[in-house]
Parts: sequence; structure tokens; C-alpha cells
Amino acid sequence: MDLYPSRKPAREERAAKPSFVRRTWRRARFVAGGPVASIGIKEISNGARLIEGLFAVLRAGPQPDSRTKTNEDGSIDLRATAFSYGLAVEELHRRLREKRVQTCRASGVRPCGWTDWAI
Repeated sequence: MDLYPSRKPAREERAAKPSFVRRTWRRARFVAGGPVASIGIKEISNGARLIEGLFAVLRAGPQPDSRTKTNEDGSIDLRATAFSYGLAVEELHRRLREKRVQTCRASGVRPCGWTDWAI
């Protein structure tokens, strides 16, 4: 007398055993799929696409300031640029002069032996 019924159904109630081909196919898929899944091909390809996109952004460089206006000959139009920045022309001229001095100091160039105050 069994007090607790068996959890496994009797042999005749169980589903039929899978065929040899089906069992072999499952084993082959397990063996072939294991290493591929552990490598993470999808993550690697997503990472490669991200790096490619970031490299394209770096290669393009920073976008130029659209507020700087130029003439047809390529020189800076001081009035239009000062207006777009919301500055007086004299203030823009002073800032450009300071930037030129900064650039000379950073590069170590002293054109014709001039000092920084003469630039």
C-alpha cells in the first residue's frame, strides 16, 4: 500500500521517447549553440556599431559656431558677428585681440620678436 502516489506517471502513461534523429539534433544544437551564446555575438556587434558611430562623430570634429559671420572674401564681419553675439563692436574686437594673444602664448610663437602687449 502506497501512502503517497508516485509523481512519475507509469511507463505506459509517459510520452513516447523522442526519435534518434530528434535526440541527436538536440544534442548537436546544444553543443554548437553553447559557445556561440557565451561569446555574445549580439553584444559584440552592438558595441562595434557604437564605436563606429562615436568615431564618425570624432572624425567630423566640432561644429563651427554659426554666430560668427564672414564676408565673401572669408574675413570676419565684425558688425554682424557682434550683433549675433549681442556685443558692441569694440567689445568683440577686444575679445578677438585677447584670443590672439592667448593663442600666441600657448603656441610659444613670438612673431618678429614682438612682446605680447604689442600683438
